[in-house]
Amino acid sequence: MWITNVVLKYPDGGPVPDTATYIQKLEREREARERGEAKDNRPYFLKYWMYIVLAFIFVVISSAINPEAAGASGGSVQRQ
Repeated sequence: MWITNVVLKYPDGGPVPDTATYIQKLEREREARERGEAKDNRPYFLKYWMYIVLAFIFVVISSAINPEAAGASGGSVQRQ
């Protein structure tokens, strides 16, 4: 014979977010952006990483398609 007890606990509501402060912060950021005060302080690579990666992929693909133009001819020159 088995006797089991089951205890159910419902989760508490948890902490309530402070939405009023967050909304005020968003409004200040939006107003600063409209006035042009917000500056992009990210480093160069973080700003333009997508263009750098695209250029790198283009160079790799173009050198794979035409290895002679990339200087990978291996020095085998045929003389006539």
